[in-house]
Amino acid sequence: MTTNLTAPDIAEIVGLTPRRIRQWAEDGQLKRQGVGLYDVGWCMYLAIANKAAPQQIKKHGASVMVAWSWLSGVANPPTPADRTALVGLFKRNGFTADDAAQAIGTALALI
Repeated sequence: MTTNLTAPDIAEIVGLTPRRIRQWAEDGQLKRQGVGLYDVGWCMYLAIANKAAPQQIKKHGASVMVAWSWLSGVANPPTPADRTALVGLFKRNGFTADDAAQAIGTALALI
């Protein structure tokens, strides 16, 4: 399954402009996955957080808010398969499993 798309493709999916997707990369909230490619999963969760709690991103960072958005769409508590999927998302975007666990912990405190 392809997880990387262009900024215009992602922008169409999440309802933002391609420029906004590129700005996230310039701001360090989003890792480029290649020339002009970005992780669609990360972008979807980041878009949810940007729409629902934009000030929290500035305060806690993109990784915590990606986890926060993810938590809103999984079982409570998250299943092992859910956590494995999130760790995979984090790893694809330059983070570790420990980073994912820490982001989940911080995000849980925000809910």
